[in-house]
Amino acid sequence: MTATTKRQERPDGVGTEFLLEEYRGHEAAIYESERAGETRVNFFLTVTGAIVAALMFELRTLVGDTASTGSRLLIVVVLLALLLFGQLTLARVVHRNLTTDREIEAARRIRSYVIALEPWIAPYVSRPTATRKTREKLSVRKLVTRGGLAETVMLWNALLTTTIFATLGFQTASWVASSGGARPAWLGISLPLLFGVLALPVAWWGQQAWVNERYATGERERAAARSAPEVTR
Repeated sequence: MTATTKRQERPDGVGTEFLLEEYRGHEAAIYESERAGETRVNFFLTVTGAIVAALMFELRTLVGDTASTGSRLLIVVVLLALLLFGQLTLARVVHRNLTTDREIEAARRIRSYVIALEPWIAPYVSRPTATRKTREKLSVRKLVTRGGLAETVMLWNALLTTTIFATLGFQTASWVASSGGARPAWLGISLPLLFGVLALPVAWWGQQAWVNERYATGERERAAARSAPEVTR
């Protein structure tokens, strides 16, 4: 087969320009998605960190008998608002991750197509052309070893949840004391500690289960998209 014949089997100029613009669009979308994710998480951490820091003085009074029920409930309401903000941020980050996965897959398919037409450029292509592996499920091990935007938000949400339940533990101890006389010293520490220890893993695992299910749904959608025929060598 001659070079001329090969050229006739390849896309014409319109198709080539279309694929080029399509590829540029996918790469730009990937970059924008990464940037938007970083900005969103940084904003969340900045806002919640500043509000929690402002509450530090009030939080210190929780271990004393001078802390009022109103002040503790106010702290709980503020922390619940921050937790809702955190859950919305997590949902947006997960959506951003799934969108990025689709853009990466689309760009990979174009690279595979071009390399199938021009095999000699394969050694010079830095981006992968093989089908991307399934997104790794979230876990504590992944949080410790690699971290990530979703994991960071999940950890912060879990800590907010722990603080909320610890605050409720202090208030419960106060109610017990008010109904039965002086509050034992151990009660003021054990109840908040118990509530917090139980809340932390439950908050983490609950978020982890939800995020992993969203990722599994996204992977099924990607698998359906990959079922379309591709050009191979």
